[in-house]
Amino acid sequence: MLVVDYALLWIFAMALAAAADQVWMRWLRPWLECRHGWRPLSDDERIPAIAWAGGGFACFILLFVVPYLGVAAGY
Repeated sequence: MLVVDYALLWIFAMALAAAADQVWMRWLRPWLECRHGWRPLSDDERIPAIAWAGGGFACFILLFVVPYLGVAAGY
């Protein structure tokens, strides 16, 4: 598998994880809280947006820096 394919696979996995997190936090978890009497989540238990941005930046590094600049640098 090429590095670009591997990076695109990671980007796709992160997009699926972000979408699943949004579905869980916005629709499923509040519904289950009401139904089963769970306590509400506090803000420190949620994944912050900066974490998703950091993961996207890491995928950017894998997608562009490693295959192009790494090859140019001789790695």
